[in-house]
Amino acid sequence: MEISATLRRLNAKRGITMIVSTHDLNFAASICQKVVLLRDGRILAAGELDTVLTPKNISRLYDVDASIDRHPLSGQLNIVPFRRQSPSSVASQYSSSEEST
Repeated sequence: MEISATLRRLNAKRGITMIVSTHDLNFAASICQKVVLLRDGRILAAGELDTVLTPKNISRLYDVDASIDRHPLSGQLNIVPFRRQSPSSVASQYSSSEEST
């Protein structure tokens, strides 16, 4: 909490653009306006939080199913992984995403 508060304060007071690298999507959602998801050195998705942090993108990123909601008081995105996907399920996602590109 202290790190995220410091980063937000620096951004607000000094207008500093920050690049943060983290595997913690909840932390990223707490401090970032835009995110870039990388997998195997390639951009998986990039843009505004609500556009990028979706169950489908999180599934493709970490091979897990996830629930995404907003905290009722703070409005903060909350991402909860709940099931690891089978290898065949992951493989089918990659083959279908490659066919659409």
